[in-house]
Amino acid sequence: MKLPAASDGKIVAIGNPNAKQLLGQDQRTLKDPTGKTFGLDLYAAGQKKEGQITEVRYMFVRPGPDTKPVPKVSLVTRVGDLACGVGYYK
Repeated sequence: MKLPAASDGKIVAIGNPNAKQLLGQDQRTLKDPTGKTFGLDLYAAGQKKEGQITEVRYMFVRPGPDTKPVPKVSLVTRVGDLACGVGYYK
């Protein structure tokens, strides 16, 4: 999952090898294939009080050879000056 700086939204780490091109990008610009601006939701979740967990749902590509986007749920919280998230695919 993405670990953007909570202040500027820049993605500083990502675990999905199919999404490495997102490193350094402002997550607020991210849209899924349906047009949902899920990056804004992820950013907003990272602005909340530290330890508060927010669920964000969107479409995203799984790790591995299949590049077809599937439903994903991310659980996002703020830790210090980073927004941290972990997600699962449906």
